[in-house]
Amino acid sequence: MSQRSSESDIVEGLHCGADDFVTKPFSMAELEARIMRVLKY
Repeated sequence: MSQRSSESDIVEGLHCGADDFVTKPFSMAELEARIMRVLKY
């Protein structure tokens, strides 16, 4: 989770090995959906 939300920050995070990138503020429904997607694998 990050407060950094520019496209370059997101791309850098993904290139550094992040599976996903959630920026603040976020909704609980969005966070739950992302967690459930990861848990399916």
